[in-house]
Amino acid sequence: MNKYLIIEALNYLDDDIIENHICRKKIMCGDINKEKHPMRVRRKLVCAGTLLILVVFLTGMYFVIFPKIELDNYVGNMSVKYVPNWFVKSNDNEMLPYYTETELFERADFVYSGTIKEIKQIKIDFDGIVVYNSLITIDVDKVYKGECPSKITVIAPPIRAFYDDPDSNLLYSIKKGDYGIFLSEQISEGKQMSENGCAFEISDICDATFIDGSRFGFIKRKNNTAECCDTLFPHNNSSDNVFTSLRDYTWDDVVTYVEQMLNTVKKGK
Repeated sequence: MNKYLIIEALNYLDDDIIENHICRKKIMCGDINKEKHPMRVRRKLVCAGTLLILVVFLTGMYFVIFPKIELDNYVGNMSVKYVPNWFVKSNDNEMLPYYTETELFERADFVYSGTIKEIKQIKIDFDGIVVYNSLITIDVDKVYKGECPSKITVIAPPIRAFYDDPDSNLLYSIKKGDYGIFLSEQISEGKQMSENGCAFEISDICDATFIDGSRFGFIKRKNNTAECCDTLFPHNNSSDNVFTSLRDYTWDDVVTYVEQMLNTVKKGK
């Protein structure tokens, strides 16, 4: 082909076509940073925006599912809020006080049977000093002692998957849906939990506690047997058991035992 005809034909090419062709060649050869390509930049911006929206959404959902508990009576810079099960940590627990079976039934303001409807973990922040606990809500179907409400919330040590101290395993055995007979002390009006210059009235978040924090009573199992502190944390010597008068751990025996102990305590007053 005549070279003059080729040169004349090139004069009719649009400058944008030539520039786009050169730019594409440079990208293919690695001469231009591909991240600067408009389409790639746009995709990165869309991904970053989507990620930001997802983070904001999940954060909002977290505070909806695990809200802060409003306190009516408190002092200091403190807060109480719900937290996930995996979030809690064991507290520095002291050894459980030893009570005889008679003392346990005497100290109990409420003895009742019912079904565990909810177990939630809470984080109590005393201006930087953090304590974890559980709130256990029980639907009551029978009251053996005291004027127990039809639905009672009990505060207890945190319940999580792994514990370092054996006594905490007593509470780890408790699950939502479990049926049992429980021994609780009522939280008196004005009773406070305090730490680090902060305090709040415990009755703002619950109705009662277990007698010594962990010894809850008895849980009924599917095979009509019962679990309690003596079966969950067996002693080398049976004489060290708490419920020493209980000879068998069938559920019927437990119900009879509870009624007999309450009669014994009542007569002793």
